[in-house]
Amino acid sequence: MKPGIYWDIPFNEYLALPYRSKSALHEFSKSPALHKGRLDGTIGRASSADFELGSAVDAMWVEQRTPSEAGYAIRPRGLNLKTSEGKEWRSAVSPGITIVPHTVADMVRSLESNARAMELRQAGSAQATLIWDCPITGMRMKGRPDLLELKSHAVIADLKTTRSIEYHAFRSDFSKYNYHWQMCLYGNAIIELGLCETFEAWIIAVDKTPPHGVACRPVSDASLEVAAAELKKLLLKYAECALSDHWPAHDEHERPLELPRWRMT
Repeated sequence: MKPGIYWDIPFNEYLALPYRSKSALHEFSKSPALHKGRLDGTIGRASSADFELGSAVDAMWVEQRTPSEAGYAIRPRGLNLKTSEGKEWRSAVSPGITIVPHTVADMVRSLESNARAMELRQAGSAQATLIWDCPITGMRMKGRPDLLELKSHAVIADLKTTRSIEYHAFRSDFSKYNYHWQMCLYGNAIIELGLCETFEAWIIAVDKTPPHGVACRPVSDASLEVAAAELKKLLLKYAECALSDHWPAHDEHERPLELPRWRMT
């Protein structure tokens, strides 16, 4: 596909596009060999309950689709699938439909009651696919922001389901999962494609557990600057591995082993 912005690519087709993404770079940063194995299909990739939960909330809140339209069935509150009643309900669910817990509907309601979240959703268009060439390595890249508003200034928003929206807890996840890379890549793509010259990025976080709190927080310029520096190093390393076809399992530098600091006092 040529570089550009596409509005009508289904999610499964987006996943199949053979370009690098934030998810690929995050995986590569943990282990180049793991990433290469998953690209080749020699190492499997299992779906998780958290992934299905997040995907369902994305479909129902970001894209505003009904559960059936999105291919989900919401398990009724309090229904145990191991009981006869639960087995009967499950047998009535059509093949190919993914069953998700009732918490999905609760999370969607919480998002709909948050003024800032709704403002970001109403202003932005859902699930645009961005295709661009990395100016550092020339590699073709892809990205799919949940919400994107394009005017004189771009506004990017991504929805994250999380264990806690409490500031310090979520800041830890923000760093652990490299969400700053994701927002930086989206912004770079928008600028590289000439869609806007400047952008701001928002994370919309919703708790997976009751009472399903929602917090909308802008990503700081300092975080985006750190992301740009980290991504430059990572992209150059990725290009080096691709050129040499050497994908190490982990860091191979012969650094001397040192004891933890607490052993050195």
